[in-house]
Amino acid sequence: MNNLHELLEKLTSGDIPTGAMGGGGIVLLLIALKVAKGFLKMILVVLALAAFAGAVWWHLHNQGKI
Repeated sequence: MNNLHELLEKLTSGDIPTGAMGGGGIVLLLIALKVAKGFLKMILVVLALAAFAGAVWWHLHNQGKI
């Protein structure tokens, strides 16, 4: 159990969550622009913007600015 806690600490200490959320936002945005139509497109764009906002918040939180 302690090893799992150490692994989670290592993963969340760097910029991995920032990159993952930013990358996920880009993928969602591309899917929304290429595939989706109507209401689904709006939902995917909102999710992409939420992922970008989460990435910015995580980055600023790790920098100690929030």
